[in-house]
Amino acid sequence: VDFRPAIREGVEHLAKVRAAVGADFDIIVEIHAKANPQAAIEFCNRVEEFRPLWVEEATQLESEVLAEARQVRQQTRVPLGTGERLCSRYDFGPLCSERLVDVVMPDVVHVGGISEMRKIAALAETFRVDVSPHNPQSEVSTLASLHVCMCTPNCTLLELGTGQDPFWNDLFFGGYFRYERGYAFAPERPGLGIDLDEKVAAKF
Repeated sequence: VDFRPAIREGVEHLAKVRAAVGADFDIIVEIHAKANPQAAIEFCNRVEEFRPLWVEEATQLESEVLAEARQVRQQTRVPLGTGERLCSRYDFGPLCSERLVDVVMPDVVHVGGISEMRKIAALAETFRVDVSPHNPQSEVSTLASLHVCMCTPNCTLLELGTGQDPFWNDLFFGGYFRYERGYAFAPERPGLGIDLDEKVAAKF
């Protein structure tokens, strides 16, 4: 695969975004593990001047291919993030202990719930690695992740899914989380802070 056109276009797009938003706006670049290590390294080095907050999944940075993660980390200086495909704290351990990434991105669904996500966050904090939960799912996952973020000092950002199905408002009796100017408020209801309308759920 010839990655050169994609690298060139990606760098050009990021340069335009940085010029449009200014120096103090945070930009996250998502590669979704589509690049090989050589392409990832070239891209990361070429976008360093535009100061991305981090480059997400620059290549297969997961723990089963640590050699790639080490190669990318050794040859780049931009912050790196990964973790949405990983399933337990044991997968995140080497990434954190070797500082192969700057941000881990566990998904509360993929790792099996709040307890495991909190253990991953505590592990990351030990090595001064930030946490930004992967979260393209419904409000249930958003609120579960939000609860973890609220009690985790090294959580920096919580992803919110886009293109959410409008029927979720009916499914969950309306929305139960709110945020202003980019900051979320803790839910005030018991448990996760959300209820499921079982009659609506039964239709699907």
